[in-house]
Amino acid sequence: MANKSLSVRMLWIVWLTLAGLIFALVGGVGPVAADAPDYALPARWALPWPCNESHRVTWDPAGHWTHYKATGIAFDFSMREGTPLFAPADGVAYFLRDERDLDTNLGNYVEIVIEDEWLVRLAHLRDRQAGERPVRAGELIGYSGGSGVSQEHLHLELLVRNGNRWVRPDLDRLETFFRLPISAFVENNSILNDGCPAELLLDGDIYVERETLPLGDDLTITVPVHNAGLEPLWLDKVQVTLAAPGGATQVVEADAGWSLPGKATETIYLTASPYMAGDWAVQGVWCQTDGATLDFYGEAAFYVQPGPLALGALVAPEALAVGERLDLVVEVENRDSVPVSVDNLHVGGTRPDGNPWVSTGEGGTIPPGETRQFTLQDAVLPAKVGTWQIDAVGYEQEGKLLLLERPAQQVEVVGPELVAEQLAVYPSQSGWSVFLAVKNVGTDLVIPDAIEIWGWNPDGEGYFTVRQKRKMPLAPGVCAFMRLDVPWLQQDRPGELVEIGYWVGSQYYRIDTLKQSPNSALPDLAE
Repeated sequence: MANKSLSVRMLWIVWLTLAGLIFALVGGVGPVAADAPDYALPARWALPWPCNESHRVTWDPAGHWTHYKATGIAFDFSMREGTPLFAPADGVAYFLRDERDLDTNLGNYVEIVIEDEWLVRLAHLRDRQAGERPVRAGELIGYSGGSGVSQEHLHLELLVRNGNRWVRPDLDRLETFFRLPISAFVENNSILNDGCPAELLLDGDIYVERETLPLGDDLTITVPVHNAGLEPLWLDKVQVTLAAPGGATQVVEADAGWSLPGKATETIYLTASPYMAGDWAVQGVWCQTDGATLDFYGEAAFYVQPGPLALGALVAPEALAVGERLDLVVEVENRDSVPVSVDNLHVGGTRPDGNPWVSTGEGGTIPPGETRQFTLQDAVLPAKVGTWQIDAVGYEQEGKLLLLERPAQQVEVVGPELVAEQLAVYPSQSGWSVFLAVKNVGTDLVIPDAIEIWGWNPDGEGYFTVRQKRKMPLAPGVCAFMRLDVPWLQQDRPGELVEIGYWVGSQYYRIDTLKQSPNSALPDLAE
């Protein structure tokens, strides 16, 4: 058997040598010099088709050369249309189409440049693509097909850089090819891909330990993952997205980190705390590895039973003026036969600008079969004019926040509202000058007693406050321009401007800047 393999090897090399001489005589490019690029690189690449699949060699390089069908080292493989093809190594992929008027041509093909030294060409692909992009080893780049030819197959060709040209590699130096001896690539031999790079896959269905659970209980979610390649893979983080009742979502995360050897399987356990009663479902899984982020579709469902508490009523004002306290009354009914205690009550929603708000009140014990009222007075003072949505009512119990209901109520807030449309800071002779354009975007006239800015001193040891006390009536839609001077002697050490606000009587209101979200700090004065 060894003598037969040797004979086949010698015969094949003779044919390649003769074909190389013929190719050189008719104008082709001969092998590159002995100091050509690293010939160990092709030995480390992965075959471009899926793991554990084998495909038969139907045409060798000598056949390609004698029929002028390739300039590099080329092989054809029998392959059904639609077989997924992957990048054999990290590189840059160029998606092309052969428009030559020949009986057969390359059709749709991709050229992958690796280490700027080697070019791998995959031809006769099913789909036409265009452009270029970086690719990683194992990344899907297309599907096999029969474009440009009469019989579907994969054309795989290797070229090496020689200055500004891609030329035929030196066959004598190419002992190992795609992790296999090059002597294995002979006609009618089947090439098995058992050397894929690291590739993370789901190894079965996502599993939830219980299909039904009481509200307040934790749930274990099992995610089986598999490294389909031979190289080790580091898994940094796993997230599962859950679809909650009413269209909301909850993200459950595990980020301990796992090392998966080649062909290894790992089971990831995540703990979810469903926060409301109803039907839940797993939407998908997100995994972060050391080289990529991957999304997988998941399908699992479970039901959370209602708890003993129910929302009897939520009393909220229909309208408020800017600065008035938002007082809320929550009636909670205990439908159980034993007393139930809650730590705190919560009512939350969204402000007119889309940011969340929440009001909290102290809880207590609700006797069995009774309803108790809780008043929430934690100084929520609406300053944004518009509709304040009430989206959820819930309670805390044993460190968990559980929802009673998602009401569809709202509070209309009216009155003045000032925003800073423009903010600029410039050095002056005595310090820094802050230029403001303040506009009333509310519904009522306001005459501020003072416009104020404050922030941190350059040394970081204290803060400054500067006020503009000139009274300026601001009707709805009216804008006022002003300058506030910050007297700092060291102009090369600016401080930090933290907030802008205004006073009406003893009440202070913050002024948001339209260039930033309301929760972000204002820029340094150095800007």
